[in-house]
Amino acid sequence: MAADSDRGRYAEDGGDAEEDGEMSLEDLLLESAMRGHSEGIAHAVENGADIDARDEDGNSALLIACANGSKKAVKMLLRLGLSVDDWNDYREGPLHLCFGGGHGELGKYLIEKGADTTLMTVDGMDWAMFAEARGQDLSLFKDAMDMTWERESKLLQGGGAPVLEEEEDEYVVTDRELEVFEEEFEGSEVY
Repeated sequence: MAADSDRGRYAEDGGDAEEDGEMSLEDLLLESAMRGHSEGIAHAVENGADIDARDEDGNSALLIACANGSKKAVKMLLRLGLSVDDWNDYREGPLHLCFGGGHGELGKYLIEKGADTTLMTVDGMDWAMFAEARGQDLSLFKDAMDMTWERESKLLQGGGAPVLEEEEDEYVVTDRELEVFEEEFEGSEVY
């Protein structure tokens, strides 16, 4: 819950910022991610914002920070528990949004942190194709492409794949993964 001094600035009922002049904690989280304000991110989460809040296109705070190139905000969100493997309604992940926006250093940082280099958008584009489609010069991202190739070749050879600890070897499907799965197979019959 927000401190008394914050009640006028942040709506606690999740109200629309345009309608009542107040901002919900989730709106504050997403706005802070967009502006690269790690302090606003921390404030929102500490006061009860849903860390998994998304905008109308399914972008989490992490994806918004990636699209805007804010390494400070990305680091804060990862520390607060957001997964580096995230995607929006168009299956654009952190790497798509970093490289597509010309934020190559941030993209390389996320590859080092384990971001999925194989994620494809709904249009079948990996991060490099996505960046190229947005007019980015891929020669600027050569290091990242080399990192991606190295990781993928290790996985294909059976090496470099993460080994799960015993207590972690049960895979749990997240609500987001289940939602995407249901959307993709809506209306189809399962036998």
